[in-house]
Amino acid sequence: MPTFAYQDSGEYAMIMAAADKGFIGGGKAMLESLISLKRAGADAILAYFAARGARKLREMARGIRAARSSQSSAESLALTERNPPQIGNRFASDLCTKKSF
Repeated sequence: MPTFAYQDSGEYAMIMAAADKGFIGGGKAMLESLISLKRAGADAILAYFAARGARKLREMARGIRAARSSQSSAESLALTERNPPQIGNRFASDLCTKKSF
């Protein structure tokens, strides 16, 4: 049975207020908030950050693909294994697949 998660307006407001005052990084907090719902097992997420989060994940995927295509396969694999791009406990490339979101 599919599981849906909903991010309520209080969490959204708290993250935005803290980001506006410079206490936290808004983009990182937004992604961590969404990733935590996915990590908890949600098949789908309803969130105030949905459009912004999707844009950010697409940008990250493009950046990863561009970095990989500009290098040889061996260099790209070695670079990724040494220094994988991470968000929280997840790799950015894993989050950008259709299977993950």
